[in-house]
Amino acid sequence: MFFKGGKEQVSFLDGKVVTQNTTGATRPDIIVKKPGGSIKAVEVKNYDLENNLSQLKNELLRQVKDRVTNLPSGSTQEIALVTKGRGYTKAFTDDVVKQLQEYLFDAYGGKIPITVLG
Repeated sequence: MFFKGGKEQVSFLDGKVVTQNTTGATRPDIIVKKPGGSIKAVEVKNYDLENNLSQLKNELLRQVKDRVTNLPSGSTQEIALVTKGRGYTKAFTDDVVKQLQEYLFDAYGGKIPITVLG
């Protein structure tokens, strides 16, 4: 697992844990509980960043907005981009990270942390 102590596929609605098929709930790939009941939600994406960046941006925007609304108060979000074996340069992935952070800035309420796993 990418994050020590994390749990996979936990669903949230209005700040509470709900069953997986609850309508309107959001389900991050990984959550890590923080003191006080908030969580760090991690979304792991393995996209072709050269050909599908627009799709990735739109999907992340939808997910980030859902999580801002439905995760427990004080929770944070993070994105992990899996790039292993794709041959991207650091300059390319740095540019993608910058684009994503700019695109998601207003929805997240600041600069969302993005880790590149290559």
